[in-house]
Amino acid sequence: MEELNVKDLTPMMKHWFSVKEMYKDKYPNHLIAYRMGDFYEFFYDDAVRVSNLLGITLTKRKVGTDAYPLAGIPHHAGNYLKNLVNLGQTVVVVDQLEDPSTVKGRIVKRGVVRILSPGTVIETDMLKSNENNYICSIVKEKKGFGIAFA
Repeated sequence: MEELNVKDLTPMMKHWFSVKEMYKDKYPNHLIAYRMGDFYEFFYDDAVRVSNLLGITLTKRKVGTDAYPLAGIPHHAGNYLKNLVNLGQTVVVVDQLEDPSTVKGRIVKRGVVRILSPGTVIETDMLKSNENNYICSIVKEKKGFGIAFA
């Protein structure tokens, strides 16, 4: 990604890049799962990493005279995201915020709807039902700290 020239990107890829940049300090090793139609797409370094971690096909998309790595997983197949989290990955889920069939002449609005990491999973299908699952929260206030453990 070091040689990525943002001005050469399509509007959709510019949006993807802006999300990647927004979270680079908070989640330096995060993966961006970017919803495009029926798939969450991963681009550039994320695509290579997801391909290796999940054993899925790494493809390329041609842009002008260049091409960039691309890997996708079906958006309704949560096991892929679950597997990434179980492998210790943080996944920033960028989903479509409007119905694509109503959008003409521009890209569909997208936004971060969830950040999945080993410490934030609460979905029952992503937890092991035959094991205890714990969650802890710590809040710092002016006069002290608050803690909750369940």
